[in-house]
Formats: sequence, C-alpha cells, structure tokens
Amino acid sequence: MRRNIILLPLLALLLWSCEEGSQPNDQKTTFAPIVESVSAADSQTGKPISDSHSFTTSEDKLTIQVSTTDPFALLLGVSTQDAQATASIVTGADWIKVREIDPSKEAQHFLVTLAANANDAGRVGVIVLSNSKDSKQKTFVTIHQRGSVQQGGDGEYAPTIVAVTGINPMTDQPLERPRHVTEAPFTSIRLETYDTYALLLEVLGSSAPAQGKVVQGDEWLTLLDNTSDKSAKTRFFKLHIQQNTSPNPRVGAIELYNSKAPDQKILVEIRQIAKKALHEPDNERDRLVLNYVAEWNVDTLGNFITTHNNIENQKGLFSFMAARGLFATPLTIEETTYILPSAMQWFAIVPVDGVYSRANDLKLELPETCMVGGRVIETLGSYLNVKETHTTYAIRFIGDKEQQSVWRYVYKDNPAGSGKILMIQERHMSQDSNWTLEGIANDTFWEKDKDQIVTRFFSTPGYAVGNFYTHSPNYNDIELVGEVGIYWSSTPAGEEQSWAMEVLDPQVRTRDFYGNIDGQNVRPFRQSLMQ
Repeated sequence: MRRNIILLPLLALLLWSCEEGSQPNDQKTTFAPIVESVSAADSQTGKPISDSHSFTTSEDKLTIQVSTTDPFALLLGVSTQDAQATASIVTGADWIKVREIDPSKEAQHFLVTLAANANDAGRVGVIVLSNSKDSKQKTFVTIHQRGSVQQGGDGEYAPTIVAVTGINPMTDQPLERPRHVTEAPFTSIRLETYDTYALLLEVLGSSAPAQGKVVQGDEWLTLLDNTSDKSAKTRFFKLHIQQNTSPNPRVGAIELYNSKAPDQKILVEIRQIAKKALHEPDNERDRLVLNYVAEWNVDTLGNFITTHNNIENQKGLFSFMAARGLFATPLTIEETTYILPSAMQWFAIVPVDGVYSRANDLKLELPETCMVGGRVIETLGSYLNVKETHTTYAIRFIGDKEQQSVWRYVYKDNPAGSGKILMIQERHMSQDSNWTLEGIANDTFWEKDKDQIVTRFFSTPGYAVGNFYTHSPNYNDIELVGEVGIYWSSTPAGEEQSWAMEVLDPQVRTRDFYGNIDGQNVRPFRQSLMQ
C-alpha cells in the first residue's frame, strides 16, 4: 500500500562523498607568464632594432614565424602577475639560445637568438616560460624558421602539409567539432583536449613520396601511413594521440621527410593541454552533474546490464532493502567506485516536481534545491514542455558558475527493443551565454557540438509488485513493462516508502511514495567525477 509521507529533514540524511573538495581558503593563485611583446633585436646587446618585416607573430604572440634563414634575434617582453618568469628550451637547443636581458628591471625581457638555417627545410623550436614560484604554470612559445627553399642536387624537396583534419580515433571519420588549432604551414598543432584524439595529415611530396616518424613523445604519439597507393605523391598520415592523464601539458614532434632525400624534411610540433581539474573552465563538460550518473543499470549481483532493453533490465529489479544492502559501502564496478544516490542527488538530475506535463507549459525560474559533489545548490530552473514530441527543455542551475546548463528530456521509443525509454541530455551554458528556452527547443541545437553534450538513457522495465508476506518483490508480477522505470534512491520516507526517480509519460519526477518491498531498478552514481 502506498501513501504520501511528509518529507523528513533531508540534509541530515543525505551526504555526498566530497572527494573533489574545494581548495583551502589561504591557497594563493599563481599565474602563467604572458608574452606582452615581440621585437627584432641586436643579438649581442639585446636592443630592439627596426627589422619587423623578418618575422610575424600570432595574435597571442605564442607562435613566431621567422622568414629569414640568416642568424636572427628576438626580444620577448614577458610579464607574470605574481612572480618572475624563467625561460628554457624544449625543442631546438642546437640552434636556439635564450637568456634574460637586464634582470634588474621590473619588466622582464628575454633575448632569443637563432643560428643560421643552412637546410632547405624549415625547422621548429619551442621555448617554455615558467612561473618561478610554481613551475606548473607555464607558457610555450613556438618558433618557426623557414629553410632556404632551394632545390636539392637530386631534384627533391621537403614534403608540405596541405591539410590537417581532426578524426574519430576509432572510425577515422571527420569530427563535427574539431578540438585542435593549426594554420598553414601546419608545423605547429595545438590540441584543445586532453582526451584521446587523432589527426589526418594530407602531405604533398615531390617526385619521391613522403615518409614520417615520431621524434619526440613516442610514448604518446603514433604516426601511421594510411595511404593505399604507396607510390602516390600525396599521402595521408594518421597521427594518434593518447589521452594526457597528467596535470601538465606536453610537447611532442613528428618529422616528415623525403624518402629519396631524408635531409629534406619538416618538423611538426604537437602541443597537448593537461588534464584539467574539475574547477577549471576548460573542463566544463566533464564536471557536469549528469556525468555522475552511470551509463547502465546494475543487476542484483552488482554488475552492469550493458543494454537498455526493457526486458533485460528486469534482471535489476531490487527491493529498497536489497538496493541499500548492495551499496552498504561504495561499490567498485569496472575500476570505478559507485554509490546508491540519495534523493537530494537525484534532484540534481530530475527535480522533485517533475519535468513533464500533459500540456505545453512554459515555467520560468522555479526554485530548486539539490546536492552536487557534496555541495548543496539552491538555484532556479526554467522548463518548457512540448506535448507533441514528449519533450521537455530546460535551463537549470541558473546563476551557478559551475553547473549552469541546458537540458533536454525526451520520452521516446526504445531503440534497444519494444517499449519506451527516457533520454536526458545536458550541455554546459556559460554565464555570458544568450541562449533561451525557445532557442534550445529544437533538434538543430542538440545536433551541433555533440562532443559537448552528456547523454544518459533510462529504460522502462516496469516494476515487480511487492509481496506483503515475504516483504520482497514478486518477479512473476511485473507491471507497466515498457511504460515505467523507477530508480531507487538511498533515502527512506518513513517505514514503508522511500524516495525514487520515476520515468512515466507524461511525468518524470523524483518523489517519496514508492513501496520498499516493490522491485525497482538501480542506477548508481559515481562517487566522484574524475578518479
């Protein structure tokens, strides 16, 4: 028998593991050096000279193109907000020298001298500027110096890269939203993701085909020739980049050379960002609350049911007591630690009042309270229901710098079999975004930038009716298969009922009146986002 129970104080019951705890209040922020200016200079005195036509810089002054093969010198004006900077050479120590000029002055200047380039091919060097108080705060400056571009004795030239394309590492298909930055002559490539990534390099050779190899970073870079015609003048190389699990950025390099004249070559520098902490802006997707939710339900033995098929997920129908028992302590599944979420944690995914109604309805700025990563969030959410498509669009966590995001809830046919399924999607929304509910309420918005969207599916296996004599589910009596999915929380709501998240057209909600002896599903949450 189900009945409504007055909500007990939740905060005393609902604690989320807080492994990503905030930084101590007295910890001081450090900063990476900034290149304020670049000028040509006298290689002996370091004094600026009027020779700006011999080089160009990128807008952020972190890439410098030197158009002369003669000895050349550059003066870098550098500032660091909280400390002095130091400079060292990462790549090119055989032809680049760097030293500080007038260290007694308040503003720092570094003199970078380049030896003459006697080779036909261009070359790439990398300098790192580091914060003297915190060596993790660093900035890389890439220097490209052209070669003499003269024909060799055997009529062969160095290869030329004509295109760089981001591709799926598994399928080799082009990405809708590339995560790398480069421009001609494509001798410096910056990866804006620390995840596994791949690039397809289109390389034009002379009469002899180009070949390539990794010259720096072979522990995380792999270069493969993907060209079927081995004699083709234009070749395609796949560069596979492994995930960077370090908190530090890294620099590698590949060499593309003429197969007949190996000294005719170009060097391509690869820079990859570090794995970001949860609080860093570059990591807005990975810190979204929907990432806490596992991708699959679990069966009664604590293993993932790796399908969303509604019948198969009946293997994971638990009584409330059995669900709490399985997660009496955090459970490790496939090397990740999971918990049974509390009601307050479920509120972060599906609010207490639900997100569907039987009619189109625009609701603006509804108050919500939930828990994310040990932090109680009191915020506002706006919801737009679209009856015809069984869809709700939302802007949630309004004003919260970390979690403000747009959501889509869709109740639709289950592609893994008969019946229905709920799809929930979330995408980070920056504080200065001008997105509106009406603007996100279309398929076109959700088809763009798919790699920035977190998606979870919730099947509808029905629920096993509880037996009042055995106080356990009767697995021969499963109701509303293909229509309803109910997901336990760890939070009781009296002696006979507990909180759970329910999928049921036209209502998706987190409520407190589900019978403890009924058999319902378990969707675990990660104990922490990044392990």
